[in-house]
Amino acid sequence: MARAREIVDGYAPIKVTLRQVMYRLAAEGVLPHTPPMYRRLSSQLAQARREGRFPDLIDTVREVHVPPARPDADAFVAAMPAWFRLDRTTGQKHALYVAAEKDTLGQHLTGWLEFAGIPVLVVCGFSSLSYADVVRHRVAHEQRGACLLVVGDFDCSGEDIERDWVERTGCWSSVTQVKRDELHRMQHSARRPEGCSGWSARRTPKGAVESIKL
Repeated sequence: MARAREIVDGYAPIKVTLRQVMYRLAAEGVLPHTPPMYRRLSSQLAQARREGRFPDLIDTVREVHVPPARPDADAFVAAMPAWFRLDRTTGQKHALYVAAEKDTLGQHLTGWLEFAGIPVLVVCGFSSLSYADVVRHRVAHEQRGACLLVVGDFDCSGEDIERDWVERTGCWSSVTQVKRDELHRMQHSARRPEGCSGWSARRTPKGAVESIKL
C-alpha cells in the first residue's frame, strides 16, 4: 500500500489509473502481474480510498455522457479565453508524435504533453485502417518531416503492434522507442533545471526502430 501511494504521488498533479499502478508495482517486483493480484489490489485500494487513506485514481473507460453546459451566457463567454491556444510546433522543422501502446498510458502522456501541443496516438491492439488514414493525412497536411516516439513495454505483442502501425501509416522520417518503465525517470529528469541531460536519442532511418539510450 505504501509503495502504491508513493507511485501515485510521484505523478502529481497528473492522476493515474489503477492499471498504471499495477504495472509499476509489477515492474518493480513488488507484486506478481496476474489477474487475481490485480483484483486484490483493486479491492484494497478502493477500500483505502473510501476511508480517505489513498489518493483518487482515474477511470478512462467509464464516464458520464452529457453535453457541456453553462449556467448562463456570461459564464460561457468567461470560459472562452481558456479554449484559445496557438500551435506551439509552428515553424519547427519536424513534427513530433508520441504513440502509446495502451489507452491508460495514452491518458498519462496526454496530460504530460498537453502544454506543448504534442499529438498523442493510442495504438493498442492492431489499429484500424481508418485511424491510420487519419494520422497519415494529418502528417501530410503539415508538409514537414514527422518523428514518431513510441512508448510501451515492447514485448513480443508490443513489437508486432508497433511494426504494424509503422507499416500502415508509412509517414515517419524516424521512429524511436522509449520503454514505459523508463518514462517516469524521464519525466523527473525533464523537471530538473538541467533538463534531460542524462538522455539522448539518435534519429533512425525511415522505417527503422531504435531504443532510446541513457
